[in-house]
Amino acid sequence: MRAGDLLAEIVLPYAVGEDRLPVAAITGGIFFARCHATVVQRNDVVAKVAGDMPLNDPKHY
Repeated sequence: MRAGDLLAEIVLPYAVGEDRLPVAAITGGIFFARCHATVVQRNDVVAKVAGDMPLNDPKHY
């Protein structure tokens, strides 16, 4: 996968109009893990991509 590719869509149950929020890859690489949580919050990990580029924030896996 490449940076910017769609990883997931978060469903916003109370939103009017746009009811899905796209989640894009920060870096390119191999998509190797996803979270199966039914509820997520801001800054939660929903997927992991292994790439060559180190990320700035250590919380981004």
